[in-house]
Amino acid sequence: MGWDVASVRAEYVTKKGPQKYESLGWMNGHIMKYGIPKEVKINSIKYRETGFNCEFTGFFKCSDKYYEKLWQKAVRTLYVTMRDTYMDCPDRERAQWWGDIVN
Repeated sequence: MGWDVASVRAEYVTKKGPQKYESLGWMNGHIMKYGIPKEVKINSIKYRETGFNCEFTGFFKCSDKYYEKLWQKAVRTLYVTMRDTYMDCPDRERAQWWGDIVN
């Protein structure tokens, strides 16, 4: 595809006729890039949210919408990064990478 950054990727080679594909390897990030040939018709592209199996508890309220949004983003970040922290080789990785949350 000529993308300039080495990263986690999935590839599916199409054949004639209707098909379904789901990449079962999970990844996180904020950008998805697709390389779709012109002759391929896409009926739908979706994503499946993933995170740590938990329930959100607690709340934060104030008169400043900025801080309420910041709190919501912090909760969502914790939800997504907890999966990586607790499930990505906890016996091997004694400390997390700078990009991860450190508990």
